[in-house]
Amino acid sequence: MIKFLIRFCFLFYPFISFAQSENLFVPLHSINEFADLCEIDNLGNIYIVNTKGAIKKYTQQGEFQYMYSNTIWGKPYSIDVNSPNKILVFYKEHALLVFLDKSLSAIGSAINLQQTTLLCPEAVCTSIQGGFWVYDRALQTLFKFSNSLKILQQKSIKANIRFETSKMIESKNLIFLHEKNRGIHVFDEFANYTSFVEMQSPDIQFAKNAVLWLKNDSLFKMNLIDGSIATEASPVKRKNQNFRIRHDYYIVQDKDRLEIFKKTKK
Repeated sequence: MIKFLIRFCFLFYPFISFAQSENLFVPLHSINEFADLCEIDNLGNIYIVNTKGAIKKYTQQGEFQYMYSNTIWGKPYSIDVNSPNKILVFYKEHALLVFLDKSLSAIGSAINLQQTTLLCPEAVCTSIQGGFWVYDRALQTLFKFSNSLKILQQKSIKANIRFETSKMIESKNLIFLHEKNRGIHVFDEFANYTSFVEMQSPDIQFAKNAVLWLKNDSLFKMNLIDGSIATEASPVKRKNQNFRIRHDYYIVQDKDRLEIFKKTKK
C-alpha cells in the first residue's frame, strides 16, 4: 500500500492539494553552536556535528550530554540516529564507518569499506534487521552488509541518479535514498527499486510514516500512508537552514546557533 501511494504521489504531485496549518512557535532554548549537521532521534535527543567535526549530543532542552571526535578522520558526512543505542557515523572521505552507543562511545573498531569491492560509497544507513546499507555511486548499486562486511543484498539500480545523494534511511521495510535537489528513490527490503518521489530540496527529514522538507519559508510534510501533503510556515524565515522536528519540537539553525521551538496551535 505504501509503495502504491508513493508512486501515486509522484505521478500526481503537481495536483495534490496542500493543507496549510496555523501554528505558533514558542522559543524554548538555544544551543550556541553552528551545526554542519543536525539530527534528532526518536527519544528527542539532538545530535550536531560542529565546524570542527565533533559530534555533540544534547537533550531536547538544549543541555549538553556527550561528545565524540576523531580529528584524524575529519568531519562526518552523515550520522544515522535511527537507533539511539547504535548510532552510525559515516566518514565519506576515508570510507569509514563507526558505531557509537548512547553515550557516544565507540562500539568496537571502525569498519573500513575500502576492504570491500565498493568503489565510491556515498550514502549509508543502519538496517532494522542488523547490518547496514550502502549506496555506491560509481557502481550504481545498493548493498546490504553485515557488520563483518559480508554482502547480504546487492542490486544494481535501474534509475538515473544524477546528483549527490546525501541521506539514506530504512523505515517500514523500505529504503529511502535522497538525491539532493531532485527527490527520493525508494527500494524494498530486498534492494529492489520501486519508485521515485520528486522534491527539490537540499535536505530532508524522515519522521514516522512521513517525509519532511523545506522550500522557501514553508515546511512540507508528505504522509507516506495516505499520500496527503501538509504545509506550515517555518519558525525562522531563513532559506536552506538546517531543521529537525520531533513531535511538536522544532530545531532550526539561525545564524551561529540552534534554536529550539515548541509548536502550539493558534
